[in-house]
Formats: sequence, structure tokens, C-alpha cells
Amino acid sequence: WLAVRALKCALGNMKDALPAKEEMERVTGADEHRFIGHFHGSPRHRMRVDFNIYRHDFKKEWKKDERRAKAAGNPLPVPPWASFVLRQAAE
Repeated sequence: WLAVRALKCALGNMKDALPAKEEMERVTGADEHRFIGHFHGSPRHRMRVDFNIYRHDFKKEWKKDERRAKAAGNPLPVPPWASFVLRQAAE
């Protein structure tokens, strides 16, 4: 969730796309409980993401962020050359 928003923020020039730190920490904690709360706490237990839940949530967040980007004048998807253009502009 946060990685997707951070990437869109960087590529889509959406400075206000990221939520407040407290909200990010709350959502991260809830996600950890949801995704890995049922796993045993052994160091050998490494596969800790339910892929179907992750994929469903990813698609839902992507649609919300597309609407937000469009409303901000930054329609998605960002063209592949955007990262090159942004780097050139920063120099």
C-alpha cells in the first residue's frame, strides 16, 4: 500500500499523495496483523503474505490512486519515459 503510493508520488509528481505518518503507521500495523497475524513467530516461517488478499487490496488502492491522480491533473499510468524526463528536469 505505502510502496505503491510512494512510487506514484515520485512518478506522478503527486506531492500530497502520501497520508500522515500516524495514518501510515496505523495502516501498516493493521496490515501486519491481517497478513501475518496467523503465522507462527518462528524465524523459519518466511512466507508471510496472503497473495490473494494482497492482490485484491493492491487493485483497490490502485483504482483510488488513479482517481486522485486524475483529479490532481496527473493521470495514470505514467508513461515509461517519465522517470528519464524527471531526472533530466532535476539536473
